[in-house]
Amino acid sequence: MSECPICRKTGVQDEGAIPDADGTRWRCARCGAFEVTGVAMSAFLNKTIADFDKRRHLLSALARKAHEDGARLRIDEDLCGRVKAGQIREISVAEQLEKAMGWFAARSEYPGHRFQGNQSDDYPIAFCKDERAWNYVVRALIGGGYLELASQQLMVTPKGWEWVGDRPKAAGDRVFVAMSFADEMKDVRTAVCDAIRDAGYQPVIIDEDHYVGGVMDRVLARIRQSKFIVADFTGNRGGVYYEAGFAEGLGIKVIPTVREDHLDVKGDNHLHFDVRHINILPWTADRLDKLRDDLRERIEAIIGRGPHTTKERT
Repeated sequence: MSECPICRKTGVQDEGAIPDADGTRWRCARCGAFEVTGVAMSAFLNKTIADFDKRRHLLSALARKAHEDGARLRIDEDLCGRVKAGQIREISVAEQLEKAMGWFAARSEYPGHRFQGNQSDDYPIAFCKDERAWNYVVRALIGGGYLELASQQLMVTPKGWEWVGDRPKAAGDRVFVAMSFADEMKDVRTAVCDAIRDAGYQPVIIDEDHYVGGVMDRVLARIRQSKFIVADFTGNRGGVYYEAGFAEGLGIKVIPTVREDHLDVKGDNHLHFDVRHINILPWTADRLDKLRDDLRERIEAIIGRGPHTTKERT
């Protein structure tokens, strides 16, 4: 049996080489589907490194989160190094409770639906260190009256649905676009907005002409009203990082894009370390048609087709 290179669970599936790099693809019931480069495997995952191994579960959590979002995390030497250095934070117990509750609500096909509870492989969902930490979170939700356990099956209670319902929800057909307003980005904005429309949604951009008075109130209100947001990190604009983080905190899906050169960790424009691990859609200025098509496909894969789609895609 193969062993998962992240969590070391046995019985996982080795899906072969990464098409465009030295490394392998894996599928694990605990960590989801992910990729590992050859350097990361030899320098970190196949070794015993105390500072890395005590935070290894964070890789499981990041991989599982990407998998649930419909993407594959690529684990490289840079990401492993940041895990080892403690640059990817542990989340609080309160955050673990909220992530777990959202997971159980998403598994419920309807109010009153019961499902197999407390699966040992699901602890990365809440960024827990291991199964014992996950059990603690689940017991706390049961003890608080948010979940009900009967015959080894869980059910979200009315109190649990009320808690989940109090959290801001992504809904409707609006999509907030967070990106630079520099002149050279005009064609990129057009491509991004076209992709959103092609996927059946309505893009929302608050441009520089609106940046007066209580602009942040308007921005945050538009994010709250959005089904999801598209965040382009080109130029490393602080506002884009803030808006993407605000949306993530509300549980609103963020689809990230960036000009390809920003993915070079040795380049002058490299992305901040706290977003480089996520599955960012790259683009180049000479192929904005590809950005439009790739972004539309990413939206449809992760979010689904929107209500305003007027033609079928092949």
